[in-house]
Amino acid sequence: MKKLLAMMLALCCLAALMGGAGAAEEKALMPYNAVIANPKVADRLNLRDKPDKKANSLARLYSGTPVTVLDEIQDEKTGDAWAHVQVDQTRRESASLSGYVLKEYLMRKNRNYGAPELFVTADPVSGRVPLRDKPGNSGTQLTFVSDTVYVLGDVGDDWRYVRYNGVYGYVRTNQLTRKTTNIWEAFLCPANGGDKVTLFDDKELKNEKGFLYAGTNVRVRDYTRDGWALVENYGAFSNSELTVSLQGYVRQEDLTVFVQPWAVERRIPTAYALADFTLPHPFETTVPKGAALGVLGEIGGQYWALYAMAGSPEYIYGLVDKTKVHVTDLAGFRKGAQRRGYALLPRETDEDGYAVGTTVYTAPGEAEHETYLRRAQLLAQLENSWLQVRQQGYPSFFVPEAGVQIIEEEDLWVREAAEKTPGAWTAEEQDAGLWLLTVQNGETAKLTLEHEVLEKDETYDVTARQGETVTYTVYIPVGTDVHWTGGGTLTPASRESLPVVSTLQSVAEAQESDALFSGSGRFLCDHQLASDYDYFGYWVKPIDGAEDAWAKVSSLFSTGEDDFTLITDFDDEDRATLELEPGTFIELHNCSLFPNFGNG
Repeated sequence: MKKLLAMMLALCCLAALMGGAGAAEEKALMPYNAVIANPKVADRLNLRDKPDKKANSLARLYSGTPVTVLDEIQDEKTGDAWAHVQVDQTRRESASLSGYVLKEYLMRKNRNYGAPELFVTADPVSGRVPLRDKPGNSGTQLTFVSDTVYVLGDVGDDWRYVRYNGVYGYVRTNQLTRKTTNIWEAFLCPANGGDKVTLFDDKELKNEKGFLYAGTNVRVRDYTRDGWALVENYGAFSNSELTVSLQGYVRQEDLTVFVQPWAVERRIPTAYALADFTLPHPFETTVPKGAALGVLGEIGGQYWALYAMAGSPEYIYGLVDKTKVHVTDLAGFRKGAQRRGYALLPRETDEDGYAVGTTVYTAPGEAEHETYLRRAQLLAQLENSWLQVRQQGYPSFFVPEAGVQIIEEEDLWVREAAEKTPGAWTAEEQDAGLWLLTVQNGETAKLTLEHEVLEKDETYDVTARQGETVTYTVYIPVGTDVHWTGGGTLTPASRESLPVVSTLQSVAEAQESDALFSGSGRFLCDHQLASDYDYFGYWVKPIDGAEDAWAKVSSLFSTGEDDFTLITDFDDEDRATLELEPGTFIELHNCSLFPNFGNG
């Protein structure tokens, strides 16, 4: 009996060991594209023949190398997540290179915007170099290399795995020369958490050239394992012409590569032009008085500035004399200027009661033209009671603060509002902001908001089925008459309690097939949802089984002229594109909301 028990115990132990050895469970999934995304760009990632850190290394892949993920594997014993990848994205049997990499060093390439790619290139030492289907002179020759190749990985010390004119294969290391690197998009993010990154003239990082602010995007032209990187900041005069404008050396620790641009914190101050001036050669572009600029840094006692031309996708960079611009206290420059809140310009009428335009100024006190648009982004509050504002498609301009209704970004969040119960009340200062109207489990609620000056007249008449919860995000300005009957709850919103549909980070991780939200709800653009001023838009489609799916958009300052607009133009795929500006609400009913990263 003891021998039998011992034998059974031994078999159990053997089974356990076999289970441990095979603890990496591989799950089949639809293949998707990714890139090797090592945060230390100078490091290379081992491609192993098994999902095990001790397994044989097949190659060392450079950061930014495109791969196809065939499967994902979770090692339950070690907790390591692995990806089974194929580097040859044509997936040819010959010359293919596939294996396992740690999944944490991958960045999914799931949108038209793509993922940052670091291309390592090299040239052949002679006019014709053999490209083989496997490392070694015995490999079959696929073609001859006579021009620049993309180096994807190192196989031992003697061979490189490369891509050449769509063909993948192996070339001897000593038959390639002039290896260079090129990262098209990276960002300066100080490792110490500060606002600036020092730019140096030399590789030894001794001679300071100036500095660039956190969040500035750069192109990386070279780097070493010693910890420095050569970067450049360039301007585009047209979509087909890139002009290098500024180069220098930075510490690699202050460089972030594998991150989507909407997830980068920008600390770039905004300025405005004090007078018309011309950016120097090669652009020779006139910046109009009052236009907003981003101050990317200071070089040689001048501002290194970015000008986004109104109504144009083109960005112009150049050195600007400090006397030509005034720097505001606003940080976070993006596509002209980032808002810090919203402003509702006063409505003026003539003696017959007809609306007249509001006078705007290219600089404080200097009139330029009239605008009939009331809503604007608030860029900065200046001295002497002037506001710098911007309306979409125009350079920034200035208006006197008197008579302008201001909603600061922080004012949207209620802090110490009193608890509310059904009834009638008028919103006081402590009540103004975002509220949550929640109805659930068969309850019925009716909420009416009226504001005579803003011509606000909104009604929420809501019934929630059993097991259903319906939440609306409601903006209530000071002076709003609130009438609330029925059940449900009305609670002040906070950053913690607000039902966030999509932060920028979650959008960055989403695929276009992932719904960010399904059901009914109301959400404020630039807070819960990014607006079209970011790098993507949105589209909606009806949820399955819904007969009356619809969506509508309204202004933060909802008036009789710009009240809700019903969106009915669903396409053949039952999708409708949403164009969202900062300060607008999107209200969805029986809809699913998706990110739209492409061009249509």
